[in-house]
Amino acid sequence: MKNRNLISVIGLVAAHFPGLGMAAELKHFWDFEGEQWWLDKKGTAHGDKPSDTATLEREEGHGGMGESLKVVTKINGGDDQLNLAADQIFQPGEESFSFFFWVRLPDDMTTDPRGIFDFSGNGRDGVQSLYIGTTEELALRIDFPGSDFSLVKIPVELEDGEWHSVAATYDPTDGLKVHIDGFGVDGSAPAVDASVSMAADCYIGSFNFTGNPRNTGIGGNVDDFAIYSGVLTEEEITALSKPPEKPELQIETVTVAEDGMTITWNGQDGEIYQVWRSSDLETWIEMDDGVIAGPEGGSYLVEPEEWILGRMFLQVRQFE
Repeated sequence: MKNRNLISVIGLVAAHFPGLGMAAELKHFWDFEGEQWWLDKKGTAHGDKPSDTATLEREEGHGGMGESLKVVTKINGGDDQLNLAADQIFQPGEESFSFFFWVRLPDDMTTDPRGIFDFSGNGRDGVQSLYIGTTEELALRIDFPGSDFSLVKIPVELEDGEWHSVAATYDPTDGLKVHIDGFGVDGSAPAVDASVSMAADCYIGSFNFTGNPRNTGIGGNVDDFAIYSGVLTEEEITALSKPPEKPELQIETVTVAEDGMTITWNGQDGEIYQVWRSSDLETWIEMDDGVIAGPEGGSYLVEPEEWILGRMFLQVRQFE
């Protein structure tokens, strides 16, 4: 086995993190990934661990990568929202700030309103957003102390089963601007001479949840929900709105035991892969064309009888 080398003709994985190198500072980030998916991955405004009765689920995230939060119901939310630690939420005050998130609304032929998020304590202070199905409008509103507010309603069809990015920026001198699917102002509203504070009831996946008959769950998906201090620039919004690229294949481990040699790679759960071998990097022989990756990636056992004399090169290819 001294001359048997293993190589992979693949590149490295570029990780996506929504605050890297940006002028605006990332304060909170919920990506809904991992075993404790309700945690705030940047700040400390963690969500509550959902109860056993909550109809919260996770599905494939935007761009076919990772996972997203799915709130099943749309009416009378119940436990159908991710409640956040509101006492840990960033308070903008008189400074500028930005929200960014991905949303997917199913094309289910209904016109019920869909609550995306609410940081306003049911319309008191803070930011909130919902989709109004009867008029096909995305609404984003900032409530200030008293009765003042900034409100944008954008006529846009979002109930199409596709992922859409939404960026909302607020500047005390430049007002509220909302961008859908990249940079370009789709809606705006004037600034208000007041301080912005996020209220004591904050949640993702519903709107006006407590103490109000307009309890409205999203009945759809939210992914990579982020809050920034400062205004996201044109370049930043454009970069954030690009669907993530699937990581290039990379063999991660090689383990040799009595029953053979096992290789593992960063395969996507449920995807099908091929394993090939070569002795000279010119002629390739297919060993298996139906290796299905699991949650931990892909793996393949090269049994001793499959080994060839001299040097052996292995290659993993995604099945097309």
